[in-house]
Amino acid sequence: MAEFYIDPDGGNDANNGTTFALRRKSIAGLTGHTAGDTIKIMASRDPGLLGNCQWTDNSNAIAIPAGLVQPIDDITSTGGWVASSNITLSAATQYRLPPASLQVTPGSAFTTGKAAYKTLAAPLDLSAFQVISAQVMMATAAASGFWQLRLCSDTLGDVPVVTIPVTMRQLGTFVSFTTTTFFPLQFDNGAPLPSNINSISLYCPADPGTGYIRINNLIASKSYDDPLHLSLASIIGKNTAQEPEWYPIRYITATQVQLGNYAFTAGLEGRPYNGVTENVPTYARIPCLTPWSSAERSLPSGSGTAANYVKISGGWNRVDMSTQTGDTFISGLGGSFGALIDQNLRNYIEYSRLCPVAFVDTILFSNPNGTRVNFPHVVGCFGLVPAVTSHKGPLEYNLGYVTNPQTQICADSTNGPPDFRVSAKRLTGGSNNGLAGMRWNCAERFLPKYDIKRIDNFGIAGLNAQIGHYVLKGTKFDRNNQADVQMGGNCRVEIDNGQFLSATPYNTSNMPLSELRLSNINGDITKHATYIGSDSSFQSDTAVTDTGSSMSWKMMLGITAYTAVAPLAVPILTFAFNANKLVTVTARIRRPDTDCGAGIRVSANPLYGLDADVVASASGAANQFETVSLSFTPTKAGVLTADALGWQNLTSPTIYFDNFTVSQAT
Repeated sequence: MAEFYIDPDGGNDANNGTTFALRRKSIAGLTGHTAGDTIKIMASRDPGLLGNCQWTDNSNAIAIPAGLVQPIDDITSTGGWVASSNITLSAATQYRLPPASLQVTPGSAFTTGKAAYKTLAAPLDLSAFQVISAQVMMATAAASGFWQLRLCSDTLGDVPVVTIPVTMRQLGTFVSFTTTTFFPLQFDNGAPLPSNINSISLYCPADPGTGYIRINNLIASKSYDDPLHLSLASIIGKNTAQEPEWYPIRYITATQVQLGNYAFTAGLEGRPYNGVTENVPTYARIPCLTPWSSAERSLPSGSGTAANYVKISGGWNRVDMSTQTGDTFISGLGGSFGALIDQNLRNYIEYSRLCPVAFVDTILFSNPNGTRVNFPHVVGCFGLVPAVTSHKGPLEYNLGYVTNPQTQICADSTNGPPDFRVSAKRLTGGSNNGLAGMRWNCAERFLPKYDIKRIDNFGIAGLNAQIGHYVLKGTKFDRNNQADVQMGGNCRVEIDNGQFLSATPYNTSNMPLSELRLSNINGDITKHATYIGSDSSFQSDTAVTDTGSSMSWKMMLGITAYTAVAPLAVPILTFAFNANKLVTVTARIRRPDTDCGAGIRVSANPLYGLDADVVASASGAANQFETVSLSFTPTKAGVLTADALGWQNLTSPTIYFDNFTVSQAT
């Protein structure tokens, strides 16, 4: 089995990738790999210890030690900036560091030269720093060379001592800034920055046209190899076994890091941190700022087989890539942004120990057959699990810790893969508005397998169920803004041993055709509930019970017109039996009124000799328990289910069921 080597930071695409010495920069263009081969991707830099930082539950702000960064200018207004002729300055309402960013708009008569400058309040000594970081957005997809940010020794922005090309891809060829969000401009000076900066300026060595540039949050940082490096492209976390999550950074001041995702619109900037309030050692890490473009991220020809997947694995050590010692964090903020990898039509591909940061999509599919995805961390990405309608073979997503996504883990499919599995340790901290942790919209016959340990801190709901059948076990929901579980469309959700800790555990107001079944709620094995439609439910109850019983089942019928022919039916009891012996199912039932119907049923099943439903209905007095029994003789041994039935001729009755028993003649 062959090995191929990819180094996003220091590789060269003129190489063929067959040895460490000949490692490539990007995955596209790689040739010669076949089933069973491994494509190694170098690990990103290890995290650096910043010192003790103050984390506060329900807050986006982390207090950091002084001296980690040097703010050059917040650039949150037009204050102090001087425009050249035919340049308009304005405060833009899109920003990362509030309350605004600086917008510089050239007029049609402007061609080249200094566009604007600002005299600093006092000279800045940046000699302890090496990297410049700022948030930048452009109105149009500009080519390289139109804009420069200059640090100047004079006070008028005319004598540059550091000239920073405004490009996204300092590690590769130029790709323009996006027109829809801010990106961190990252510039490594390669040596300590100057000690006497008196002004900053924006300069155009070529005619930029009339499209604006916006800039915000200009800081200086330590070198990338310094453990104290912290910049706008960094991610930050406690890096402990208890809290291993990494978080995206929205902005940085002299004493504070603000957590949040990469949106610039108010309300979408990210939910606050949900964790332990403490002053603890805190780490930052700089992902590989991959220069992969849409062409360079395309997986080259070479598929695996069902027995031998092609393996694309990260975390290979930065010395010689001989051992897998870590993970590879790759950031879309380096230039690609669209997707980490485009799988195209390649079959049987396995991804492991890759950690996407700030990508629109993690993996793009196009009619593949067989995919395994193992991402230990996913930080600030948009699309996590894409539409899977076109995926023909097994599809497996094993996610570790997903922080501050801008869209939910989502699957939409009416004809998905026959084997689809999704697992995650934690989904946390989405946008304030319009976002759930999970949203599935899949046909009933398409039943993905889920194993999600924790879903918390989302703007809408932890789970937003739409169409299909969902089964979760042992999931903890917490601090989700509107509800832990929100129902809609035509779906069935089953959650066993779930913890529902938000103010609104479940919202069933918009589920006329849906069903929510809960068992062992919050660890209580006696607490169960089923919600049917928008206004009916079936749940455990201890207030009204039969004599000698500690728990009953309470059926609450809403305004839906259930009838004896079409009752509300809830499966309540599954039992086994032998052939040719009389089976008797008994329940104790209490109705609020004799006009309200209730009973039990075993549905027809010709396999066991039941050619029609077997039904028994309550007929006794109101507001007291009575015994209701049905009997049948099966022709074959097997297993069947008994339903609790309810229907009404009055408004919203409540029916109680208790003491179910099954017996069979000997």
